[in-house]
Amino acid sequence: MCGTCIGHIMRASVRSCLEHGIGIETRASVRHAWDMHRPRGVS
Repeated sequence: MCGTCIGHIMRASVRSCLEHGIGIETRASVRHAWDMHRPRGVS
């Protein structure tokens, strides 16, 4: 494989990994904020 191909695959995998991690953190923070704002006693 050529160097540019490897570099392209590396960037694509790193970007997808970062986006996946950001998505998980965003969902977790949104869920936490929702729990904080939700009235007490509501399940």
